[in-house]
Amino acid sequence: VDMPAHHTDSRAGHIDAKGSIAVHDGPSQYILYVVAGTGKLTLNGKGGEQVGEITYKPDDVIVFQPQTLHGWVNGDTAFEFLGFDMPVLRK
Repeated sequence: VDMPAHHTDSRAGHIDAKGSIAVHDGPSQYILYVVAGTGKLTLNGKGGEQVGEITYKPDDVIVFQPQTLHGWVNGDTAFEFLGFDMPVLRK
């Protein structure tokens, strides 16, 4: 496995109760750890249409592959998370 010179970015995030994040994707693998809150993670097709959803809760770990379209709809409490952008590995 060749790991190019790249660092892992990390961030802490907060979404208010009943908040949301619009459908988006990212260029790299992304790992998200749910610290607090519950809600729905939408999975979206290339046109932005919803094709599935996952209910999230504290202590869940969600792994996104590059270019995974998704959005967030938060529940009745604030959503707190830690996120990690991972380098793309090549063989």
